[in-house]
Amino acid sequence: MREATAKEAVQRLRRVEGQIRGLQQMVEEGRDCQEVATQLSAALVARRRVAGRIMACSMAEVAAEAVQEGRDPRQAAEGLIRTFARIG
Repeated sequence: MREATAKEAVQRLRRVEGQIRGLQQMVEEGRDCQEVATQLSAALVARRRVAGRIMACSMAEVAAEAVQEGRDPRQAAEGLIRTFARIG
């Protein structure tokens, strides 16, 4: 993973971690379910963005490696695609 991509992913994951901590506190405080649901939605979107960025990076790496080795990039990416399908 490129350094810039890794740095961005770590920053985003730290934000998600903070959101999750905030959600835990909201639940412990007995906050309104709609407020909790809104914040949970934001955390899920943030998590999906991190996953998308990492998926794009992984696909690029796999494709580049396959091209360098003379393999079909689509075939090389099949296992990766199955893995990412589970991320949801």
